[in-house]
Amino acid sequence: MSNIQLGEQIRKVEGVDRWVDEVRERIQKRINLDKYTNNIQQVTINTSILMRSCLLVGLSSKEPRAAQEITGLKIAPTSPRLLGVLNNNQTNAMIVALLRMRYHDVDIDLSVAGNVSRVIGYEIMRGCRMLLEEGVIDDWLNFTPAQQAGRLGQLPELNLHIGQYENGIDATIDINNRSVPNTQMVIAGSTGSGKTNLLVRLINQLRELSTGTSYPVNFLLFDYKGEFSDEAHRDWLDMMELPASAILEPIKQPLPFNPFVDMSGKTMGEINLEASNLAAALIAIFGAKVSASMDNYLRSAINEAYKETKGAPVSFALILKHYQKVSGGDRVDTIVNSLKSMIDAHMFADTDDIDLINNSFIINLGKYQNAKNNSLSKAVIYFTLAKLNSIYESLSVQATDDDRVQIRHFTIIDEAHHMLDFDNQPLKNLVQMGRNKGMSIILATQDMTNFKTDYFDFYQNAYFPIIMRQQQVNNSIVGGLFGGNSKETTEIQQVISNLQLGEAIVKNNEHDLLGGKRYKKIKVTKMI
Repeated sequence: MSNIQLGEQIRKVEGVDRWVDEVRERIQKRINLDKYTNNIQQVTINTSILMRSCLLVGLSSKEPRAAQEITGLKIAPTSPRLLGVLNNNQTNAMIVALLRMRYHDVDIDLSVAGNVSRVIGYEIMRGCRMLLEEGVIDDWLNFTPAQQAGRLGQLPELNLHIGQYENGIDATIDINNRSVPNTQMVIAGSTGSGKTNLLVRLINQLRELSTGTSYPVNFLLFDYKGEFSDEAHRDWLDMMELPASAILEPIKQPLPFNPFVDMSGKTMGEINLEASNLAAALIAIFGAKVSASMDNYLRSAINEAYKETKGAPVSFALILKHYQKVSGGDRVDTIVNSLKSMIDAHMFADTDDIDLINNSFIINLGKYQNAKNNSLSKAVIYFTLAKLNSIYESLSVQATDDDRVQIRHFTIIDEAHHMLDFDNQPLKNLVQMGRNKGMSIILATQDMTNFKTDYFDFYQNAYFPIIMRQQQVNNSIVGGLFGGNSKETTEIQQVISNLQLGEAIVKNNEHDLLGGKRYKKIKVTKMI
Protein backbone atom coordinates (compact mmCIF):
# COMPACT_ATOMS: atom_id res chain seq x y z
CA MET A 1 0.00 0.00 0.00
CA SER A 2 1.21 3.54 -0.75
CA ASN A 3 2.55 5.84 1.97
CA ILE A 4 -0.22 7.43 4.05
CA GLN A 5 0.36 11.05 5.15
CA LEU A 6 -1.72 12.52 8.00
CA GLY A 7 -0.66 16.13 7.54
CA GLU A 8 -2.16 19.58 7.31
CA GLN A 9 -3.66 18.82 3.87
CA ILE A 10 -6.34 16.56 5.43
CA ARG A 11 -9.72 18.32 5.61
CA LYS A 12 -13.26 17.68 6.82
CA VAL A 13 -15.87 16.09 4.59
CA GLU A 14 -19.43 17.31 4.51
CA GLY A 15 -21.71 15.77 7.15
CA VAL A 16 -19.04 15.05 9.78
CA ASP A 17 -19.99 17.91 12.09
CA ARG A 18 -23.64 16.80 12.29
CA TRP A 19 -22.68 13.29 13.41
CA VAL A 20 -20.03 14.50 15.88
CA ASP A 21 -22.42 17.07 17.40
CA GLU A 22 -25.01 14.31 17.98
CA VAL A 23 -22.43 12.14 19.76
CA ARG A 24 -21.27 15.14 21.81
CA GLU A 25 -24.82 15.94 22.88
CA ARG A 26 -25.46 12.32 23.87
CA ILE A 27 -22.25 12.07 25.93
CA GLN A 28 -22.67 15.44 27.63
CA LYS A 29 -26.25 14.58 28.56
CA ARG A 30 -24.98 11.33 30.04
CA ILE A 31 -22.17 12.81 32.17
CA ASN A 32 -23.46 16.27 33.16
CA LEU A 33 -25.56 17.13 36.17
CA ASP A 34 -28.92 18.89 36.06
CA LYS A 35 -27.74 21.71 38.33
CA TYR A 36 -24.38 23.24 39.16
CA THR A 37 -22.97 25.25 42.04
CA ASN A 38 -20.17 27.81 42.04
CA ASN A 39 -16.75 26.50 40.94
CA ILE A 40 -18.31 23.38 39.39
CA GLN A 41 -19.04 23.80 35.72
CA GLN A 42 -20.81 21.80 33.06
CA VAL A 43 -18.48 19.52 31.10
CA THR A 44 -18.03 20.31 27.41
CA ILE A 45 -16.40 17.73 25.16
CA ASN A 46 -13.46 18.95 23.10
CA THR A 47 -14.16 18.63 19.37
CA SER A 48 -10.74 17.38 18.29
CA ILE A 49 -10.55 14.77 21.02
CA LEU A 50 -14.11 13.64 20.26
CA MET A 51 -13.38 13.37 16.52
CA ARG A 52 -10.19 11.43 17.22
CA SER A 53 -12.12 9.06 19.49
CA CYS A 54 -14.85 8.53 16.88
CA LEU A 55 -12.18 7.91 14.24
CA LEU A 56 -10.56 5.20 16.36
CA VAL A 57 -13.96 3.67 17.13
CA GLY A 58 -14.74 3.58 13.41
CA LEU A 59 -11.40 2.00 12.55
CA SER A 60 -11.95 -0.64 15.24
CA SER A 61 -14.76 -2.13 13.15
CA LYS A 62 -13.81 -5.15 11.04
CA GLU A 63 -16.73 -4.62 8.65
CA PRO A 64 -15.60 -4.43 4.98
CA ARG A 65 -15.25 -0.98 3.39
CA ALA A 66 -16.74 -0.14 -0.02
CA ALA A 67 -14.76 2.32 -2.16
CA GLN A 68 -17.89 3.71 -3.82
CA GLU A 69 -19.28 4.84 -0.43
CA ILE A 70 -16.10 6.81 0.22
CA THR A 71 -15.23 8.38 -3.13
CA GLY A 72 -18.65 10.04 -3.28
CA LEU A 73 -18.03 12.07 -0.10
CA LYS A 74 -17.55 15.79 -0.73
CA ILE A 75 -14.80 18.00 0.68
CA ALA A 76 -15.74 21.67 0.82
CA PRO A 77 -12.92 23.85 -0.62
CA THR A 78 -12.93 26.04 2.48
CA SER A 79 -13.45 23.26 5.00
CA PRO A 80 -11.15 23.39 8.04
CA ARG A 81 -8.12 21.15 8.21
CA LEU A 82 -8.08 18.32 10.72
CA LEU A 83 -4.75 19.24 12.31
CA GLY A 84 -6.32 19.12 15.75
CA VAL A 85 -7.50 15.56 15.15
CA LEU A 86 -4.47 14.24 13.28
CA ASN A 87 -1.55 15.92 14.97
CA ASN A 88 -1.20 13.77 18.05
CA ASN A 89 2.08 11.88 18.07
CA GLN A 90 0.70 9.25 20.45
CA THR A 91 -2.15 8.15 18.15
CA ASN A 92 -1.06 8.89 14.57
CA ALA A 93 1.02 5.71 14.24
CA MET A 94 -1.96 3.69 15.43
CA ILE A 95 -4.30 5.44 12.96
CA VAL A 96 -1.96 4.77 10.04
CA ALA A 97 -1.62 1.11 11.05
CA LEU A 98 -5.40 0.71 11.29
CA LEU A 99 -5.89 2.42 7.92
CA ARG A 100 -3.46 -0.04 6.34
CA MET A 101 -5.26 -2.95 7.97
CA ARG A 102 -8.78 -1.88 6.97
CA TYR A 103 -7.98 -0.64 3.45
CA HIS A 104 -5.33 -3.05 2.15
CA ASP A 105 -7.84 -4.64 -0.22
CA VAL A 106 -10.00 -1.58 -0.98
CA ASP A 107 -9.56 0.04 -4.39
CA ILE A 108 -8.71 3.53 -3.21
CA ASP A 109 -5.36 5.34 -3.51
CA LEU A 110 -4.35 6.57 -0.06
CA SER A 111 -1.34 8.45 -1.38
CA VAL A 112 -3.83 11.12 -2.52
CA ALA A 113 -4.65 13.65 0.22
CA GLY A 114 -8.26 14.04 -0.95
CA ASN A 115 -8.86 10.29 -0.66
CA VAL A 116 -7.32 10.22 2.83
CA SER A 117 -9.61 13.12 3.82
CA ARG A 118 -12.64 11.14 2.59
CA VAL A 119 -11.51 7.98 4.39
CA ILE A 120 -10.92 9.84 7.65
CA GLY A 121 -14.34 11.50 7.39
CA TYR A 122 -15.96 8.17 6.53
CA GLU A 123 -14.39 6.46 9.56
CA ILE A 124 -15.34 9.31 11.92
CA MET A 125 -18.97 9.05 10.78
CA ARG A 126 -18.82 5.25 11.08
CA GLY A 127 -17.54 5.63 14.64
CA CYS A 128 -20.33 8.10 15.43
CA ARG A 129 -22.98 5.68 14.14
CA MET A 130 -21.50 2.88 16.26
CA LEU A 131 -21.48 5.04 19.40
CA LEU A 132 -25.06 6.16 18.83
CA GLU A 133 -26.38 2.59 18.84
CA GLU A 134 -28.46 1.74 21.89
CA GLY A 135 -26.34 1.33 25.03
CA VAL A 136 -22.96 1.68 23.31
CA ILE A 137 -22.04 5.07 24.81
CA ASP A 138 -22.83 3.80 28.32
CA ASP A 139 -20.64 0.73 27.75
CA TRP A 140 -17.87 2.93 26.33
CA LEU A 141 -17.96 5.43 29.22
CA ASN A 142 -18.06 2.67 31.83
CA PHE A 143 -15.22 0.64 30.33
CA THR A 144 -12.28 0.09 32.70
CA PRO A 145 -9.08 -1.34 31.22
CA ALA A 146 -7.34 -4.12 33.12
CA GLN A 147 -4.23 -1.98 33.41
CA GLN A 148 -3.91 1.75 32.84
CA ALA A 149 -1.68 2.67 29.94
CA GLY A 150 1.67 3.70 31.37
CA ARG A 151 1.82 6.88 29.31
CA LEU A 152 -1.35 8.35 30.76
CA GLY A 153 0.12 9.05 34.19
CA GLN A 154 3.48 10.29 32.93
CA LEU A 155 4.49 13.87 32.32
CA PRO A 156 4.05 14.65 28.62
CA GLU A 157 7.02 15.58 26.47
CA LEU A 158 6.24 19.15 25.41
CA ASN A 159 8.64 19.35 22.48
CA LEU A 160 6.59 21.76 20.38
CA HIS A 161 6.89 21.27 16.63
CA ILE A 162 6.46 24.75 15.14
CA GLY A 163 7.85 24.36 11.62
CA GLN A 164 11.04 23.52 9.76
CA TYR A 165 14.58 24.86 9.81
CA GLU A 166 16.25 25.95 6.58
CA ASN A 167 17.80 22.48 6.17
CA GLY A 168 14.36 20.83 6.24
CA ILE A 169 14.75 19.39 9.75
CA ASP A 170 11.75 19.77 12.06
CA ALA A 171 11.98 22.89 14.21
CA THR A 172 10.99 22.17 17.81
CA ILE A 173 10.97 24.01 21.12
CA ASP A 174 11.43 21.65 24.06
CA ILE A 175 9.78 23.68 26.81
CA ASN A 176 9.51 21.28 29.75
CA ASN A 177 12.90 19.60 29.70
CA ARG A 178 14.54 19.85 33.12
CA SER A 179 17.60 21.42 31.52
CA VAL A 180 15.59 24.46 30.35
CA PRO A 181 15.80 27.35 32.87
CA ASN A 182 12.34 28.77 32.06
CA THR A 183 9.49 28.40 29.59
CA GLN A 184 8.74 32.07 29.02
CA MET A 185 8.40 33.15 25.39
CA VAL A 186 8.46 36.53 23.70
CA ILE A 187 7.17 36.86 20.15
CA ALA A 188 7.70 39.98 18.06
CA GLY A 189 6.28 40.44 14.60
CA SER A 190 4.82 43.39 12.73
CA THR A 191 1.39 43.30 11.08
CA GLY A 192 1.40 40.71 8.30
CA SER A 193 4.42 38.80 9.60
CA GLY A 194 2.48 35.66 10.61
CA LYS A 195 2.50 36.28 14.35
CA THR A 196 -1.13 35.20 14.86
CA ASN A 197 -0.52 31.96 12.94
CA LEU A 198 2.50 31.28 15.16
CA LEU A 199 0.41 31.76 18.31
CA VAL A 200 -2.21 29.32 17.01
CA ARG A 201 0.52 26.81 16.22
CA LEU A 202 2.10 27.09 19.68
CA ILE A 203 -1.26 26.65 21.41
CA ASN A 204 -2.15 23.77 19.09
CA GLN A 205 1.03 21.94 20.04
CA LEU A 206 0.68 22.64 23.77
CA ARG A 207 -2.82 21.21 23.70
CA GLU A 208 -2.20 18.31 21.31
CA LEU A 209 0.73 17.01 23.30
CA SER A 210 -0.93 17.31 26.70
CA THR A 211 -4.74 17.08 26.66
CA GLY A 212 -4.73 13.30 26.36
CA THR A 213 -2.51 12.91 29.43
CA SER A 214 -2.94 13.33 33.18
CA TYR A 215 -1.11 16.67 32.96
CA PRO A 216 -2.98 18.89 30.47
CA VAL A 217 -1.60 22.35 29.74
CA ASN A 218 -4.31 24.98 29.97
CA PHE A 219 -4.06 28.60 28.94
CA LEU A 220 -5.66 32.03 29.20
CA LEU A 221 -5.37 34.16 26.06
CA PHE A 222 -6.05 37.89 26.13
CA ASP A 223 -7.39 38.49 22.62
CA TYR A 224 -6.59 42.18 22.34
CA LYS A 225 -7.86 42.69 18.78
CA GLY A 226 -10.64 40.09 18.85
CA GLU A 227 -9.10 37.88 16.13
CA PHE A 228 -9.30 34.62 18.07
CA SER A 229 -12.88 35.35 19.15
CA ASP A 230 -14.18 36.21 15.69
CA GLU A 231 -17.06 34.01 14.46
CA ALA A 232 -15.24 33.72 11.12
CA HIS A 233 -12.34 32.01 12.88
CA ARG A 234 -14.23 29.39 14.87
CA ASP A 235 -12.20 26.61 13.21
CA TRP A 236 -9.22 28.00 15.17
CA LEU A 237 -10.89 26.68 18.33
CA ASP A 238 -10.65 23.12 17.04
CA MET A 239 -6.93 23.62 16.50
CA MET A 240 -6.63 24.80 20.11
CA GLU A 241 -8.83 21.98 21.51
CA LEU A 242 -11.46 24.45 22.77
CA PRO A 243 -15.27 24.65 22.74
CA ALA A 244 -16.94 27.93 21.73
CA SER A 245 -17.97 28.42 25.38
CA ALA A 246 -14.31 29.07 26.22
CA ILE A 247 -14.61 32.58 24.75
CA LEU A 248 -15.40 35.12 27.47
CA GLU A 249 -16.68 38.54 26.40
CA PRO A 250 -16.71 41.11 29.22
CA ILE A 251 -18.42 43.71 27.05
CA LYS A 252 -21.46 41.39 26.85
CA GLN A 253 -21.48 39.94 30.35
CA PRO A 254 -19.19 40.14 33.39
CA LEU A 255 -16.19 37.86 33.55
CA PRO A 256 -17.28 35.12 35.96
CA PHE A 257 -14.85 35.86 38.80
CA ASN A 258 -14.08 38.53 41.38
CA PRO A 259 -10.74 40.12 40.45
CA PHE A 260 -9.82 41.49 43.86
CA VAL A 261 -7.38 39.78 46.18
CA ASP A 262 -8.80 38.05 49.25
CA MET A 263 -6.91 39.61 52.17
CA SER A 264 -8.71 37.63 54.87
CA GLY A 265 -6.31 36.86 57.70
CA LYS A 266 -3.63 39.20 56.31
CA THR A 267 -1.83 41.77 58.45
CA MET A 268 -2.47 45.48 58.13
CA GLY A 269 0.97 45.83 56.60
CA GLU A 270 0.04 43.37 53.85
CA ILE A 271 -3.27 45.14 53.26
CA ASN A 272 -1.47 48.51 53.09
CA LEU A 273 0.92 47.09 50.47
CA GLU A 274 -1.97 45.74 48.41
CA ALA A 275 -3.71 49.14 48.66
CA SER A 276 -0.56 50.90 47.42
CA ASN A 277 -0.14 48.51 44.49
CA LEU A 278 -3.82 48.73 43.55
CA ALA A 279 -3.87 52.53 43.77
CA ALA A 280 -0.75 52.82 41.60
CA ALA A 281 -2.25 50.44 39.04
CA LEU A 282 -5.55 52.31 38.76
CA ILE A 283 -3.71 55.59 38.25
CA ALA A 284 -1.40 54.09 35.62
CA ILE A 285 -4.11 52.17 33.76
CA PHE A 286 -6.29 55.22 33.29
CA GLY A 287 -3.41 57.67 32.81
CA ALA A 288 -4.89 59.77 35.56
CA LYS A 289 -3.10 62.95 36.56
CA VAL A 290 -3.30 62.99 40.32
CA SER A 291 -1.98 65.06 43.15
CA ALA A 292 -0.26 63.61 46.19
CA SER A 293 -3.46 64.12 48.19
CA MET A 294 -5.57 62.24 45.61
CA ASP A 295 -3.07 59.36 45.71
CA ASN A 296 -3.34 59.26 49.51
CA TYR A 297 -7.14 59.40 49.35
CA LEU A 298 -7.21 56.43 47.01
CA ARG A 299 -4.89 54.33 49.17
CA SER A 300 -6.93 55.18 52.24
CA ALA A 301 -10.16 54.34 50.42
CA ILE A 302 -8.88 50.89 49.46
CA ASN A 303 -7.74 50.26 53.03
CA GLU A 304 -11.14 51.31 54.36
CA ALA A 305 -12.90 49.12 51.84
CA TYR A 306 -10.92 46.08 53.06
CA LYS A 307 -11.70 47.00 56.65
CA GLU A 308 -15.40 47.03 55.82
CA THR A 309 -15.23 43.57 54.20
CA LYS A 310 -12.96 42.25 56.96
CA GLY A 311 -10.36 41.35 54.33
CA ALA A 312 -12.74 39.72 51.85
CA PRO A 313 -12.49 40.86 48.21
CA VAL A 314 -13.70 44.44 47.72
CA SER A 315 -15.34 46.08 44.69
CA PHE A 316 -14.92 49.20 42.60
CA ALA A 317 -18.18 50.57 44.00
CA LEU A 318 -16.96 50.10 47.57
CA ILE A 319 -13.64 51.78 46.79
CA LEU A 320 -15.50 54.72 45.20
CA LYS A 321 -17.75 55.05 48.23
CA HIS A 322 -14.79 55.32 50.58
CA TYR A 323 -12.83 57.56 48.18
CA GLN A 324 -15.60 60.10 48.11
CA LYS A 325 -15.94 59.83 51.86
CA VAL A 326 -12.26 60.45 52.66
CA SER A 327 -11.84 63.11 49.93
CA GLY A 328 -14.81 65.23 50.90
CA GLY A 329 -18.18 63.95 49.80
CA ASP A 330 -19.20 64.99 46.29
CA ARG A 331 -15.69 65.50 44.93
CA VAL A 332 -15.38 64.68 41.21
CA ASP A 333 -11.88 64.17 39.81
CA THR A 334 -9.99 61.77 37.53
CA ILE A 335 -9.98 59.06 40.21
CA VAL A 336 -13.75 59.27 40.60
CA ASN A 337 -14.24 59.17 36.82
CA SER A 338 -11.90 56.19 36.47
CA LEU A 339 -13.69 54.22 39.17
CA LYS A 340 -17.08 55.10 37.71
CA SER A 341 -15.98 53.87 34.28
CA MET A 342 -15.09 50.50 35.82
CA ILE A 343 -18.40 50.34 37.66
CA ASP A 344 -20.39 51.27 34.54
CA ALA A 345 -18.51 48.69 32.44
CA HIS A 346 -19.42 45.93 34.94
CA MET A 347 -16.65 43.71 33.62
CA PHE A 348 -16.30 41.36 36.61
CA ALA A 349 -18.72 39.28 38.66
CA ASP A 350 -18.89 39.36 42.44
CA THR A 351 -18.18 35.65 42.86
CA ASP A 352 -15.80 33.08 41.36
CA ASP A 353 -17.77 30.80 39.05
CA ILE A 354 -15.01 29.36 36.85
CA ASP A 355 -11.67 27.65 37.39
CA LEU A 356 -9.12 29.82 35.58
CA ILE A 357 -6.25 27.32 35.93
CA ASN A 358 -7.82 23.95 35.21
CA ASN A 359 -9.65 25.16 32.10
CA SER A 360 -8.65 27.21 29.07
CA PHE A 361 -10.25 30.52 28.08
CA ILE A 362 -9.98 33.34 25.57
CA ILE A 363 -10.96 36.81 26.81
CA ASN A 364 -12.23 38.90 23.90
CA LEU A 365 -11.07 42.51 24.23
CA GLY A 366 -11.65 43.46 20.60
CA LYS A 367 -14.76 45.54 21.30
CA TYR A 368 -12.77 47.82 23.62
CA GLN A 369 -10.31 48.90 20.95
CA ASN A 370 -10.88 52.61 20.58
CA ALA A 371 -9.38 55.64 22.26
CA LYS A 372 -12.15 55.91 24.81
CA ASN A 373 -12.13 52.30 25.97
CA ASN A 374 -8.48 51.27 25.66
CA SER A 375 -8.01 51.71 29.40
CA LEU A 376 -10.74 49.16 30.01
CA SER A 377 -8.74 46.53 28.09
CA LYS A 378 -5.72 47.26 30.25
CA ALA A 379 -7.89 47.04 33.36
CA VAL A 380 -9.28 43.62 32.34
CA ILE A 381 -5.78 42.24 31.79
CA TYR A 382 -4.31 43.79 34.95
CA PHE A 383 -7.03 42.60 37.30
CA THR A 384 -7.21 39.14 35.72
CA LEU A 385 -3.44 38.78 36.16
CA ALA A 386 -3.87 39.80 39.79
CA LYS A 387 -6.50 37.08 40.15
CA LEU A 388 -4.18 34.51 38.59
CA ASN A 389 -1.43 35.55 41.01
CA SER A 390 -3.65 34.87 44.00
CA ILE A 391 -4.55 31.44 42.59
CA TYR A 392 -0.90 30.58 41.85
CA GLU A 393 0.10 31.23 45.44
CA SER A 394 -2.20 28.47 46.70
CA LEU A 395 -0.98 25.84 44.23
CA SER A 396 1.37 23.02 45.13
CA VAL A 397 4.78 22.80 43.51
CA GLN A 398 4.67 21.28 40.03
CA ALA A 399 5.27 17.58 39.41
CA THR A 400 8.66 16.44 38.08
CA ASP A 401 10.35 13.26 36.90
CA ASP A 402 13.89 12.45 35.78
CA ASP A 403 13.54 14.30 32.46
CA ARG A 404 10.48 16.56 32.58
CA VAL A 405 8.71 19.17 34.67
CA GLN A 406 4.99 19.80 34.73
CA ILE A 407 3.62 22.82 32.86
CA ARG A 408 0.17 23.67 34.18
CA HIS A 409 -0.77 26.91 32.52
CA PHE A 410 0.24 29.58 30.02
CA THR A 411 -0.91 33.18 30.18
CA ILE A 412 -0.80 34.60 26.65
CA ILE A 413 -0.97 38.36 26.11
CA ASP A 414 -1.30 39.58 22.52
CA GLU A 415 -0.30 43.21 21.86
CA ALA A 416 1.57 42.99 25.16
CA HIS A 417 3.21 46.40 24.84
CA HIS A 418 0.04 47.93 26.27
CA MET A 419 0.81 46.17 29.57
CA LEU A 420 4.54 46.94 29.73
CA ASP A 421 4.54 50.73 29.93
CA PHE A 422 3.76 50.96 33.66
CA ASP A 423 4.80 49.19 36.85
CA ASN A 424 2.56 46.16 36.32
CA GLN A 425 3.14 44.24 39.55
CA PRO A 426 0.89 41.24 38.77
CA LEU A 427 2.78 40.70 35.51
CA LYS A 428 6.09 40.90 37.35
CA ASN A 429 4.85 38.42 39.92
CA LEU A 430 3.70 36.03 37.21
CA VAL A 431 7.14 36.10 35.60
CA GLN A 432 8.98 35.76 38.90
CA MET A 433 6.91 32.80 40.11
CA GLY A 434 8.41 30.87 37.22
CA ARG A 435 8.56 27.14 36.87
CA ASN A 436 8.19 25.94 40.42
CA LYS A 437 4.40 26.26 40.10
CA GLY A 438 4.29 25.14 36.47
CA MET A 439 3.14 28.54 35.21
CA SER A 440 4.49 30.43 32.25
CA ILE A 441 3.78 33.29 29.90
CA ILE A 442 3.85 34.20 26.22
CA LEU A 443 4.08 37.89 25.37
CA ALA A 444 3.43 38.88 21.76
CA THR A 445 3.90 42.35 20.33
CA GLN A 446 4.75 44.08 17.08
CA ASP A 447 8.16 45.48 17.99
CA MET A 448 10.85 43.67 19.98
CA THR A 449 11.99 46.96 21.53
CA ASN A 450 8.81 46.76 23.64
CA PHE A 451 10.32 43.96 25.71
CA LYS A 452 12.75 46.30 27.44
CA THR A 453 11.18 49.22 29.30
CA ASP A 454 11.77 51.18 32.49
CA TYR A 455 9.76 48.51 34.32
CA PHE A 456 10.61 45.22 32.55
CA ASP A 457 13.53 43.50 30.91
CA PHE A 458 12.14 40.35 29.35
CA TYR A 459 15.37 39.70 27.51
CA GLN A 460 16.78 38.53 30.82
CA ASN A 461 13.79 36.30 31.56
CA ALA A 462 12.62 34.78 28.28
CA TYR A 463 14.52 31.65 27.23
CA PHE A 464 12.59 31.42 23.96
CA PRO A 465 12.59 34.66 21.93
CA ILE A 466 10.86 34.19 18.55
CA ILE A 467 11.39 37.12 16.21
CA MET A 468 9.46 37.64 12.98
CA ARG A 469 9.57 40.44 10.43
CA GLN A 470 10.02 43.91 12.02
CA GLN A 471 9.45 47.43 10.80
CA GLN A 472 12.68 48.56 12.44
CA VAL A 473 15.48 46.49 13.93
CA ASN A 474 17.53 47.94 16.76
CA ASN A 475 21.10 46.63 16.96
CA SER A 476 21.37 46.97 20.74
CA ILE A 477 18.12 45.06 21.20
CA VAL A 478 19.34 42.30 18.86
CA GLY A 479 22.56 42.11 20.87
CA GLY A 480 20.61 41.87 24.11
CA LEU A 481 18.47 39.05 22.77
CA PHE A 482 21.01 36.96 20.88
CA GLY A 483 24.41 38.09 22.17
CA GLY A 484 27.51 38.09 19.98
CA ASN A 485 29.91 40.63 18.55
CA SER A 486 29.02 43.54 16.27
CA LYS A 487 29.48 41.47 13.11
CA GLU A 488 27.08 38.76 14.37
CA THR A 489 24.58 41.39 15.52
CA THR A 490 24.60 43.09 12.13
CA GLU A 491 24.04 39.75 10.40
CA ILE A 492 21.04 38.97 12.62
CA GLN A 493 19.65 42.45 12.02
CA GLN A 494 19.79 41.89 8.27
CA VAL A 495 18.21 38.45 8.56
CA ILE A 496 15.28 39.89 10.55
CA SER A 497 14.79 42.69 8.02
CA ASN A 498 14.58 40.14 5.18
CA LEU A 499 12.20 37.66 6.84
CA GLN A 500 9.15 36.76 4.76
CA LEU A 501 5.59 35.98 5.84
CA GLY A 502 5.61 33.01 8.23
CA GLU A 503 9.37 33.06 8.80
CA ALA A 504 11.02 33.60 12.18
CA ILE A 505 14.35 33.32 13.91
CA VAL A 506 14.89 31.80 17.32
CA LYS A 507 17.86 31.94 19.64
CA ASN A 508 20.26 29.03 19.22
CA ASN A 509 20.49 28.02 22.87
CA GLU A 510 23.09 25.38 21.98
CA HIS A 511 25.53 27.93 20.53
CA ASP A 512 27.82 28.06 23.56
CA LEU A 513 28.09 24.27 23.58
CA LEU A 514 28.08 23.38 19.89
CA GLY A 515 29.02 26.61 18.14
CA GLY A 516 27.46 27.71 14.85
CA LYS A 517 25.24 30.74 14.39
CA ARG A 518 23.57 32.41 17.34
CA TYR A 519 20.17 32.05 15.70
CA LYS A 520 18.14 29.53 13.73
CA LYS A 521 15.72 30.42 10.96
CA ILE A 522 12.33 28.71 10.87
CA LYS A 523 9.46 28.48 8.42
CA VAL A 524 6.44 28.21 10.72
CA THR A 525 3.82 25.55 9.90
CA LYS A 526 0.77 27.21 8.39
CA MET A 527 -2.34 26.75 10.53
CA ILE A 528 -4.66 29.59 9.54
